[in-house]
Amino acid sequence: MGRHNDRGEDPSLRRGAWSRRGFLFGMAGAGATLASASALAAFLEACGNASTGGAKNVAPVKGGHLIEGSPQDILGLNPVLLSPGISVLLTDMLFEPLMVNDNQGNLIPALASGQPKVSSDGLTYTFSLRKDVKWSDGQPLTSDDVLFTFNLMFDQAYSAVRSPWRGDLTANLASINAPDPATVVFTLKRQYAPFLATHAVHGIVPKHVLGSLSPAQINTSDFNKAPTVVSGVFKFVEWAQGDHVTLARNDSYYGGQSHLDQYVMKVVGDDTSLINLLKTGGVDCARVQTTSSFAPLDAEPSLTSVAYAVNTIVTAFFNLNQSRPAGKIFSSQKVRQALAYAFDRQSLIKSVYLDVGAKVADQFFLPNSWAFDPTVSPKYTLDTKKAEQLLDEDGWVKGSDGIRAKGGQKLSFEITTSSNAKEYTLDAQVMQQQWKSIGADVSVKAIAYTQEIQLANFTHAFDVIVFNTNPGLDPDLTNYWTTQGYGTGGLNASDYINPQMDSLFSTATATTDKARRKAAYSKISNILATDVPAIPIVYPFGKFYFNKRVHGMDSIGTYTLFGPRPYMKDVFVTSS
Repeated sequence: MGRHNDRGEDPSLRRGAWSRRGFLFGMAGAGATLASASALAAFLEACGNASTGGAKNVAPVKGGHLIEGSPQDILGLNPVLLSPGISVLLTDMLFEPLMVNDNQGNLIPALASGQPKVSSDGLTYTFSLRKDVKWSDGQPLTSDDVLFTFNLMFDQAYSAVRSPWRGDLTANLASINAPDPATVVFTLKRQYAPFLATHAVHGIVPKHVLGSLSPAQINTSDFNKAPTVVSGVFKFVEWAQGDHVTLARNDSYYGGQSHLDQYVMKVVGDDTSLINLLKTGGVDCARVQTTSSFAPLDAEPSLTSVAYAVNTIVTAFFNLNQSRPAGKIFSSQKVRQALAYAFDRQSLIKSVYLDVGAKVADQFFLPNSWAFDPTVSPKYTLDTKKAEQLLDEDGWVKGSDGIRAKGGQKLSFEITTSSNAKEYTLDAQVMQQQWKSIGADVSVKAIAYTQEIQLANFTHAFDVIVFNTNPGLDPDLTNYWTTQGYGTGGLNASDYINPQMDSLFSTATATTDKARRKAAYSKISNILATDVPAIPIVYPFGKFYFNKRVHGMDSIGTYTLFGPRPYMKDVFVTSS
């Protein structure tokens, strides 16, 4: 998809010719459950002090390339069509939102000139826009662009646009208006506490480029893969699928020009290659979540690191759709509970995460969140006897081959996982062996991350899938566990339908009173623990490694790893 020969790019960046040498040449110009932040603190202390990724008080240098390693490729570059993940990291560098978050999770203005004005009833949010923002082609960015972007995700006329945010916006947003070029007014149907944290952070796309396209054309436009007009700190240069994405300085960025000439995300499919590239300088920085990789990288004198808690819960989703073979197995709550009781996650922490890379998860809120409830029950510690009892009660009888069956259907299914995440595959293999002990015939299939996200969010053609639950700045998980996230493009991977959950999530988001919200989320956590539409596996930790020649990325961490990096303009690299 490279398309930039008219931009004076380095010839070494053409498809199939990417190399570090080319860039350098061009530069001549715990317990079972983590119930508090204490375990993370211990992890951070064990990993050493956080680093800025380079010596302090070094004068910024203009020029050069920052190459970041990634275990997976992106899915696209249109923020309207994307849910949180590695793609959003890049779209946030290309398309400015109304607001961004800093490394503490605080919302700060971006395209907005300040915090929005909120009406006394909490239903109207009025944003004033900066008047100095231009698209990279020189056109002004105005409220028409904001209105257009949100209509793609909300307006019935664009219902065919495959945005994961449609269900949520349709349920909560009454209207959006642009009374003048510098003002945008959102009117909600009801009070909706997560509105800013969830929706003020969507990248804004250019109406003058996409406005003439039909909904179907929006879904398939070349713009999604190679955006020609942007507003962020970088412009698009090239996406060589499976290899790298290259961005270049946007000289017209309203926040000031980046020190870097280019930012490159280099796709590195396996952990061994990533370690070698970090050691040799083939990549300048990368997140690392394979715990066994920490020691060899920590010993490398050219590298420094920052430890962080990942804003993710590794999860095994059951497919509950009755139209699929697996749905007929997993429609039984007793089967799901039995599998949860037979899954020894504590031993997984030891074998896969070496007791330092993660903590056992027992709910879908993060331990550092105010919505976390340590009293959630039941707790699924290993209890093989209980698991066998539940399957017996549900009519699953072991055959001579040791595999259980009911009504002619064997307890046989496949776990799908990502080949780009070593731990996820190991997690699935642990489940496979442990579930075999109670009479389940389980296979594991590892596929590319880009294929896995299609299964999880679009086709749902899986039995069990090891994937992420990604709480945002606000802990609300409506899109994962209610009918708002059901269907193509939604985040409800399990196709889980429970009217009580719809009601409770609505209650939890209809007030800004944290005590009332927490009470609702506690009920939600207990229902999910009892119903088990999915098994929360672990809360992972990770480390981000830098070559010491990289400066200014000290804010990398939980809230900026895959999200906005408002500090990217100030990042620079030195020759040593």
